[in-house]
Amino acid sequence: MSVETGYIKGRLKELRALHKGHLHGMDDVLSNMEKEVDIFIDLIPGYKIQKKQEDEDKAVHAKTTRVVIDIEDEILSKYEKFLNYLLKMRKATVQTLQTQAYECITKLLSSASHFNFASSLISACVSGINEKNEAAARMCVEAIEELLDNDASGECSLKVLELTINQVKAKMQTLNPALIAALIRLRISAVDVERKTHEQRKRERDLKKPMNNDDKLIQRSLDKADATPDQAHRKRTMTYVLQRL
Repeated sequence: MSVETGYIKGRLKELRALHKGHLHGMDDVLSNMEKEVDIFIDLIPGYKIQKKQEDEDKAVHAKTTRVVIDIEDEILSKYEKFLNYLLKMRKATVQTLQTQAYECITKLLSSASHFNFASSLISACVSGINEKNEAAARMCVEAIEELLDNDASGECSLKVLELTINQVKAKMQTLNPALIAALIRLRISAVDVERKTHEQRKRERDLKKPMNNDDKLIQRSLDKADATPDQAHRKRTMTYVLQRL
């Protein structure tokens, strides 16, 4: 744990140094954006971070736990500020700056669609497909296609579909046909709904091994408490995706 937190603290230190540095031109701005997004891709954990409560009693946590909570809070706070900056820069009139902002956004969506503020990334990419900036639009198309290809739960697919429907209803702009074409990537087959996690596959292999009665009872409890709700949720989400489509 100490080695891991030490590495993370080092990356956060790099991030602070970027924020304190003086920028002397557009090249420095673009370089900083690229460096910062790479740091966040490295730092973002495989789960959503719960925002720390202002009145949280530190006394109830062990020292190691408090260190982790503080690190997570700093990552989330700095990530939110960076994301807001990118969302602002994607509307820049300078094309190179706009393109760089979209490149960062699409990189984050590819790496952090499971993380906090993923909806903002998805919204920016769906909107970005209609940009006149061809490079930005192309990156957004590729990011959305990758997202739909890898979305087993259906949550991200549903978000993409809802945003697309809203754009069609608004009729405020001409839609890029690539946005509609991307919907063919929606994963609504029964195979995808029943897609097994690594843990579920491991559990199936373990089931083939001889077990005593106690082991079998524990296994049935795990299956009931863990696997079933997850599969039911996927089915409900995919059904709603299909209805909306």
